[in-house]
Amino acid sequence: MSDGYIKAKPGVKFGFTTFCFDGDLIYANYMDTADAYDFKTIVTFDWKGRERIKYTAKQNILRLCSGEKTGKELYCIVSSPESEFSLAKLTLK
Repeated sequence: MSDGYIKAKPGVKFGFTTFCFDGDLIYANYMDTADAYDFKTIVTFDWKGRERIKYTAKQNILRLCSGEKTGKELYCIVSSPESEFSLAKLTLK
């Protein structure tokens, strides 16, 4: 990231898969590795599009939902390496 904008690095697959928001932040599932199946990163943005905090989950995230107005919890549908799906709750700092 530079000057509030995410920029692709050489050789890196780049994109967003899902997002949600609350009153303060936008939460985006972001892929910034060369592995096209790595969806473990959540990036938070303010409402002016500036990156705030980046989180890394233990499993691939398929969907996001904000759980509270305070932005302390996210609910996700995640997948394991064995392609098992489950609902997970992420508590953010």
